Amino acid sequence: MGSPGVQLGVLLGAALAVRLGAYALCGGILHGDEIFQYMEPAHRLVFGDGIVTWEWRVGIRSWLFPGVLAGVMQVARLVGDGPAVQNAAVALFLAVLSLPGVACCYLWGRQAAGDAGAVAAGVLAAGWSELVLVGIHPLMDGVGAAILVPGVYLLQAGAVRGNRRMSFGAGLVLGLTVALRLQLAPAVAWVVLRLGGPRLGACGGPAALGLSLVILLSGVLDWVTLGEPFQSVVRYVWINGLGAADFYGVSPWYTYLVVLPWTTGVLLPLLGVCVWFGARRLRLLAEIAGVILVSLSCVPHKEFRFLFPAFPFLLTLAGVGSARLGQRLRVPGQRPVVIAGVCAAVCVLHVRLAGSTVLWASGVRVVEEMDRVSADPRACGLAIVPPDKWYVSGGYSHLRPGIRLVAYDASRPGPASGFDYVLALKAIDLSPHGMSLIECPPPLRPDQVTPDMCLWRNPAGCSGPPAPLLTAPDPPFLARVRADEHK
Repeated sequence: MGSPGVQLGVLLGAALAVRLGAYALCGGILHGDEIFQYMEPAHRLVFGDGIVTWEWRVGIRSWLFPGVLAGVMQVARLVGDGPAVQNAAVALFLAVLSLPGVACCYLWGRQAAGDAGAVAAGVLAAGWSELVLVGIHPLMDGVGAAILVPGVYLLQAGAVRGNRRMSFGAGLVLGLTVALRLQLAPAVAWVVLRLGGPRLGACGGPAALGLSLVILLSGVLDWVTLGEPFQSVVRYVWINGLGAADFYGVSPWYTYLVVLPWTTGVLLPLLGVCVWFGARRLRLLAEIAGVILVSLSCVPHKEFRFLFPAFPFLLTLAGVGSARLGQRLRVPGQRPVVIAGVCAAVCVLHVRLAGSTVLWASGVRVVEEMDRVSADPRACGLAIVPPDKWYVSGGYSHLRPGIRLVAYDASRPGPASGFDYVLALKAIDLSPHGMSLIECPPPLRPDQVTPDMCLWRNPAGCSGPPAPLLTAPDPPFLARVRADEHK
């Protein structure tokens, strides 16, 4: 595969192609947060409309990342205002943002196990299912990982070389990681103490300075946009301390230890052995993954995606471990091309055999149906049925500007007006209301046997009294939060 520079160039090109290909084939909605916590606020900044959730009404979200996405959308307007252009631009931006992390995994692999380790670690980081998925979705789990990995690499390189400027730059990157994803603060703190503590004057001080500067600026951003310094952090901790996160479900401390085997399937024993051998050469990476796992396990509310920032470190260890095992056992065919092919095959097997396959189909049909509505130049309103399924929709960020998202109560008899399309997100017959069925696309997920949505047309169109706009209601616990706030 040529020199290290050529290998890295090919690897990054392949990583970008895989991510953009995944978006083209499965550009759905991985989680509602990507729409309503990030895309919708950005869409409001650029186009003026978007559903506002309770998190934004009480001010526990920073405008940092939505502001960046708004900048991407504004640039994309040079090409077009439609959702296809806007969302493709965001996916491209995120895919490019993930590439430095892939490069760092490759470089760690080269440091620890030469050519074989570099190729193995790089290919796994470039093609692993979860990393590809979060590499094209605006979720802080993926963005945090994309920024954390280069920050760790820079700080480690700065510590080894005694380079204060590099350490300061690493501090800036790690500070941005904390500003974007507070849950990664324990991992960042561990890295700074681990690498900077013994050499406080040489690299620890500059790293701490860079980190503190970015955190301070994020507090100033909150002051300007929300009204109080560090409001998004203070209120986030306070409201979640009152049980906000627990409202969405709690799990025992060992949940991730159960989920990880499910997502890796039959590959778990092989990956486990390789990670073990890799950790003996790259102990810091194992420690970071361990800190992420332990810190997240201490939080009652758990979701599998929260673990994604640990994956680049684990996959680097797996790549290094596999190379070391191959060298120790004198396995034939240790050429980089062969190693790349084997690791790529492992990534494909992971998609086919492991539990993460359901993630690829998430929200794909919703996006397809909303794209169909947006393609109609006469479309003026899309009703969501039932309205309490608002969080499953793609919001205004998946609609052409000028189309209203409205709420329609199908339990009321008779025709309705103020919209010309209906997206039914559960099995319901709307023909008694005068609606005509357009299609019920078959489900993509293998565990579903019936369609999970249907698109209907309302002959009444947007004439007549306007339908109420679709809104995100306050969750029940918010009344207690507001009562506590006014004590």
